[in-house]
Amino acid sequence: MNQELPPAQTDAPTRDKALIRRLMLFFALVYIVEGAGQIVGLLAQPLSFYLKEVHGWTALQVTAYFTIFNLTLDH
Repeated sequence: MNQELPPAQTDAPTRDKALIRRLMLFFALVYIVEGAGQIVGLLAQPLSFYLKEVHGWTALQVTAYFTIFNLTLDH
């Protein structure tokens, strides 16, 4: 009468898949945030274009701006 039920083997792969999906989402979000948050990342090209076209900066001025900006962030 007291029969033990076998452990639920079918539930483990589902949990593993869910865990892997959450880890993949976490690392994807970290990758995007790191790239977007750095001045030399995703924002560098549009910002460089904006400074050159709208404000008429030269390439040297844009490079100097990025250098000073990066140095102030790394303190």
